[in-house]
Amino acid sequence: MLTAGWADKTQPGTPIIYYVTYGMLPVGIPESKMRVTFSLSQDDSKRIESIRSAFARQGHILNRSEVVRLALSFLERGSPVRRKALVSELARLRPGRPPAKVVST
Repeated sequence: MLTAGWADKTQPGTPIIYYVTYGMLPVGIPESKMRVTFSLSQDDSKRIESIRSAFARQGHILNRSEVVRLALSFLERGSPVRRKALVSELARLRPGRPPAKVVST
């Protein structure tokens, strides 16, 4: 069962935290956060948006980071056989930014 919502600790100065849980285990509430950069194909980006839309239709507004963290949690709980099958289907992407286009004047 997937649930999502806002946790409001009605004490002054306490931040409102968006939470997502899968079953009874909290997911996506990091003690500290860090920014990372990684490469996605355009298809992967469209898939993330499609997943966000599906959750939004169910009343759960998620950002891209939350969708990625849900996927990580889901993969951790999966069977080793299924994870191995998924890895074998994964297309390798060339890391880094695409080369800059040279504009002649």
